[in-house]
Amino acid sequence: MKHEVSSDEALAAAETATKRLLNRFAEPQAIAAPPDLAARVLAALPERTPTPQARPWPRFSFAMGLVAALLLLMLSGMGLYAGTHFVVGESDMLAEVAPTSRLSTSLAVVWGNLPLQQTLTPNQPAIIGVASLATLAFSSAIALVWPCRTRGVALTLHQAPHQTLRLGLLVSLPMGLAMLLLSLSPLWLVLLLLPLAFLLHLPYLMGLAALGDALSIKVGWASMPPSSAIVGSGIILFGLLMLGLVVPLISVLLFYLLAGYGLGALLLSRGGVEGS
Repeated sequence: MKHEVSSDEALAAAETATKRLLNRFAEPQAIAAPPDLAARVLAALPERTPTPQARPWPRFSFAMGLVAALLLLMLSGMGLYAGTHFVVGESDMLAEVAPTSRLSTSLAVVWGNLPLQQTLTPNQPAIIGVASLATLAFSSAIALVWPCRTRGVALTLHQAPHQTLRLGLLVSLPMGLAMLLLSLSPLWLVLLLLPLAFLLHLPYLMGLAALGDALSIKVGWASMPPSSAIVGSGIILFGLLMLGLVVPLISVLLFYLLAGYGLGALLLSRGGVEGS
């Protein structure tokens, strides 16, 4: 005679079988991490060199640089006018350089387009000093506004020195010829093209800032722009200033050669974007 299993007994048997089946699997438990795991992971990570973005400058740095550049432009213009006013008026030799243009004669004084045997008047060292300070101010303002691009151009100088030199010389030759023609032009044409001449010098100023940044990286004076660019370009301009007190023409040519070197890196890196 078959034993009939009631529903309660069947339910209890099924529950017992289910518990027996589940007992084979242990409940999941969290694995305890080693106590020194975080320290080992941090020690295994590579050291990363801080980038210019690690210390961002204030958002109003562009306005600060623009205001400083405008003020120093006014100061340099006043110094140029005051310094060359007496030099042009008292020297017959300067009048023969460009008799139809008083301003172009003043530019000739600044650029060094004078005979090397001419002795410096008391006003010419002041003119050279004002021009050097204005150049340092403009290059510093550029490095302050675009520190990352300045570092990118400086890295391009380290990576491709020969290509940047060739490209800088190739671009500087027609620009130098244009500036020479501008200095020999009549007064009205000089006044018309003087803003264009200033705009043409902006890439040279950024190239000078990048060259100063590269010099600071090489020597180890400063590690982060714009301080590295300001220190390096200041050292370069100080040497050119000392040379300009003796031979102004050689100093000006050397300035354009060095700034043209940085200009080549500026063009090769597409404005410092690809200098990484």
